[in-house]
Amino acid sequence: MIGAVTRELARVAALVPEPFHVVFADGTRFESRPGVPAFTLRFKTRRAQLQPALFGHVGLLDAYFDGDLDIDGDLRALLRTGMSGKFGGRNRLVTLRNRWHEYRLGNGTRESAKRNARFHYGLPIEFYRMWLDDPYMMYTCAYWREGTRTLEEAQANKIDHVCRKLRLTAGERVVDIGCGFGGFMLRASERLGVDITGLNITDENKSVDPYQLWSNANRTRPREIGLKVGYTF
Repeated sequence: MIGAVTRELARVAALVPEPFHVVFADGTRFESRPGVPAFTLRFKTRRAQLQPALFGHVGLLDAYFDGDLDIDGDLRALLRTGMSGKFGGRNRLVTLRNRWHEYRLGNGTRESAKRNARFHYGLPIEFYRMWLDDPYMMYTCAYWREGTRTLEEAQANKIDHVCRKLRLTAGERVVDIGCGFGGFMLRASERLGVDITGLNITDENKSVDPYQLWSNANRTRPREIGLKVGYTF
């Protein structure tokens, strides 16, 4: 097993200039070349070592996500090494596993689609507060235009950019399908005076009062300036 992983590591090492180390669960080491390593991979279990041997870069990521692999050093160097060393591409076992997963757990029925949505989005609000912006709590990608310094600014940029592309004007009616915690609804209403109805499917999203998000931003509440914001579930 270690032999298969070592052969792949040696192939990658021949293609990249940065030195890196790998420490296996039994304490044996692989060193790509002399010098201080830009990063070190530390496998904690034999199972973690088997993952990349069978499933390539997907297996390596699975081992990391499962807590069975530690990464010391420069994460950006690790990503550069993986891409430059062509550690990736199609993997037959990954394809088979994905097809089996889709067969068992896909969105083939309304019930399974709802179950999958709740599994992904129906998490406690405290989890989202740890890493989403404040106050809009957007979990779609942000827009880091020139000069943007914070996640909050980037998410506001994204909302404003979408509004410009849609050419929204005061008095228009908008349906936000998959509105999350209502951040887009609040900012679009505040800036443009549009009437927005949000559609969502999880109780966790519904549990957050969009007006509380507004209060967190220290702004005038929507009802006090005549904005219309509604949730429909």
